[in-house]
Amino acid sequence: VTTQSSGSSGSKPKVSYVKAIDIWMAVCLMFVFAALIEFAAVNFASRQDKEVARRRQKMKQKQEEKEKAKNPNRRKLNYSGYNVAGQQLNKATERCSQGDNKEQTKNGGSIEKPVNPTEFMDKAKKIDSMSRIIFPCAFLLFNAIYWPTYLG
Repeated sequence: VTTQSSGSSGSKPKVSYVKAIDIWMAVCLMFVFAALIEFAAVNFASRQDKEVARRRQKMKQKQEEKEKAKNPNRRKLNYSGYNVAGQQLNKATERCSQGDNKEQTKNGGSIEKPVNPTEFMDKAKKIDSMSRIIFPCAFLLFNAIYWPTYLG
């Protein structure tokens, strides 16, 4: 787009006012840049779930290291073979999907509940689907204003 803009400017005589081709090229360049920004936003939003999971795993490891340092002779029991907390996990996931991200404990504190894994992908899809409507409509609106003004 910039090559076409400089090519069209180079072949025309120099004038002190803004030409119609300059406006057209600037708006086209703006749409290309906006599409690039939209792509980056969708890409960022779609990768956030992996980043959140990675951070939580890192925090969990740090917490386990602290506990291990406090009690080096204590063994960690693994109850993963038993389906003891299955219902509680489903309830926590359900509350998380409703938007509440903290859960109250019995002693009045709060712990962070698991993030809905599809939350970030839903945001990315929403941005993408909105952009598929907004960009063409905005370009049509620009054309509806530009061409009657230029030709009239």
